[in-house]
Amino acid sequence: MRRQAKLRYRLTAMVLLLLAATLAAVTAITHGQSLSVIRRQAFALNSKLVDAGAERLETEYSQLNSLFQSIYLNEDFKELLRHRGSGAAYADAALTKAAFLSVLSSRKDLYSIIYVDEKGRLFYTTRDEAGYYDSYLSCSLPEEYVALLENSGDWEHGLRLMPTSGHMPLRHSHSGGTQVYAAARRIVNTEQQFAPAGVMFITIDLSELGGIAGMVRAYDTAVTYISAADGRVIFDSSGALTGGMLPEALSSCLGSGPVNEVQQESGKYIMVSSYAEGPEWYLLSLIPESVYTADALSVSTVILITAAVALAIAAAIAAAASRAISRPVEALAEAMDSSGIEDLSQRVPVQGSDEIARLGTSFNRLMDDLESSIQREYIMNLRQKDAVIRALQAQLDPHFLYNVLQSIGSIALVNDIKNMSDEETHALDDVTLEDHLNTYTTHPFVHCCVSQVGFIYCCIPEYRLSAGEFARCLKWE
Repeated sequence: MRRQAKLRYRLTAMVLLLLAATLAAVTAITHGQSLSVIRRQAFALNSKLVDAGAERLETEYSQLNSLFQSIYLNEDFKELLRHRGSGAAYADAALTKAAFLSVLSSRKDLYSIIYVDEKGRLFYTTRDEAGYYDSYLSCSLPEEYVALLENSGDWEHGLRLMPTSGHMPLRHSHSGGTQVYAAARRIVNTEQQFAPAGVMFITIDLSELGGIAGMVRAYDTAVTYISAADGRVIFDSSGALTGGMLPEALSSCLGSGPVNEVQQESGKYIMVSSYAEGPEWYLLSLIPESVYTADALSVSTVILITAAVALAIAAAIAAAASRAISRPVEALAEAMDSSGIEDLSQRVPVQGSDEIARLGTSFNRLMDDLESSIQREYIMNLRQKDAVIRALQAQLDPHFLYNVLQSIGSIALVNDIKNMSDEETHALDDVTLEDHLNTYTTHPFVHCCVSQVGFIYCCIPEYRLSAGEFARCLKWE
């Protein structure tokens, strides 16, 4: 039964092993394909988001140009340009405040407007205060602003964006030092043959850039950068590099294509970028490679769970099927084990017409033929023995046997028995006739004849008849 049971288990194990190998291969292939599809779709989605963010930056740049145009059209600013330097500084500060407040109120992300006239005087206006300095060198302007003012003669007309830095200190509030980026433009007096009239800075906080970065960032673990072409970071969604420089691994990929693989100390990333021509800024979305792997792993996990359920169902079906298949084989093996020459009556039930049913039919036929053959052989042997016995019985009458013994009178046994005295015959009472006869001959025919004579005369079988009794009977005859 143990070997029979192993057949069923091996059959089930082979089916399950085949199914498990197939499911494992399908899962591995599906994982690779799902990772490829997820990466491709994610690249397409992130590229669209980054392109949309770059368009927002272009729009932001156009709106900054519109702000400068609105300042040019402001009557208070026009009045300032007409009488610049002719009045007291505080009077000019009042005009700049009146002109700039209306512009500041048009957008929530505008932080301040700073105007430096051709004499180097600095006028600033925020929502909370306004003021002026007799020289821009005395108000702790950021270095980039100062460098631009000192080289304003080499500056062509147009809007120039300044990198993110801390705002200049304010006189009456503690909000100075807020991180802002700025749009700078040379100011000319349109009423005086476009004579140079100084430089104006519009500073903007990072809230709008944060909104653009949030729109672009498709994953919580992704990081969005807005940087200049030289790698200067205008905005970093994580806040770590704002105002600083991009890592070499990122800055080296600027302009090399919309999608790049980047290796950093924290791991492998996919960098999706887009270029905004107006501000000449790059919008970068840095996405960890693990995001795509996690998405593919979640798909593979669902597949594995489904495969495990399918494998469990397949195991139950395989166990039932193997039991149905192996049961006739087990019955046949059990019948063959219990069959023998002593018992040829074992048969196996046959159902169906498949190969196993044919095997059972062949076994039953073999047992029938074997049983019939042995029965016929047994009957023939009985009949043959019976014929021999009848022939011997017909021939072996006392006178015939005696004549036979007389015809072999030369046998020493007969001579010795005839010459024995009574004492010698009694000495042979403890010796069987068979043992005494073996000392003369072992010929079966002689033994058979002597046995028949001894049984006829003494009515005792050869193996129990003593040699002395047989000798006395033979002498009396």
